[in-house]
Amino acid sequence: MRRVLLLTLIVAWFFTVCSAAYNAPILKTALHFQAKSIDGKVITSWANIDIITTWTLQWYRVVKSSINHFPVYPEDENIATIADRKQTSFVETKPSYGTYYYRVCAIMQNMDRYCSNVISLTIVKNWNNSSEQNTSSDISTKILTPLTTNFKTTIEWFITTFMKNLDTTYGNNIAKKIIIVDALITRITSNATGKSTALFTYLKEKLEEQSDILRLQILME
Repeated sequence: MRRVLLLTLIVAWFFTVCSAAYNAPILKTALHFQAKSIDGKVITSWANIDIITTWTLQWYRVVKSSINHFPVYPEDENIATIADRKQTSFVETKPSYGTYYYRVCAIMQNMDRYCSNVISLTIVKNWNNSSEQNTSSDISTKILTPLTTNFKTTIEWFITTFMKNLDTTYGNNIAKKIIIVDALITRITSNATGKSTALFTYLKEKLEEQSDILRLQILME
């Protein structure tokens, strides 16, 4: 019951997302984002954005969060704004101690947000020798506890009902449906942690299937 309630709250949330200035974040692992702590600094780097589009890059935004496992600009802390497309690195000179989730987002002129994989970086103080130690990991992939068949069926029913409601509300406006589905995927991704990871991951996969179907419909028009 608690899980179903949580799903319901997420669905209610998507109506507020549609009016946001930025388009829903799009995962682009080809940015190959990296973050390491060396000599008291966090050194980040990534690959140049390469998107087939008529829109050009506005800037890169390096973001981090101690709470959100999938930070995104502008919802989370921005530690670097880079307008030069060729600059693909940034050094945070005075990072705080603790565990943070780092990411780079490429913001395009049409307000699209292409966001990289996420790096979890932990910096701790070694009081014995005053040196810093750190551990880092890419949290883009996870080992999940399988869901039961019955629960998968419940999620699939939820997706079917959700898509029917979109059809009733927006009819043939496929572009609007894509925006809403992608926004919900982003929201689910940010909650895919702890014991709910398997649930949200399966729900995300099913929504991504629906998003692909909608995009195919546009291509076939």
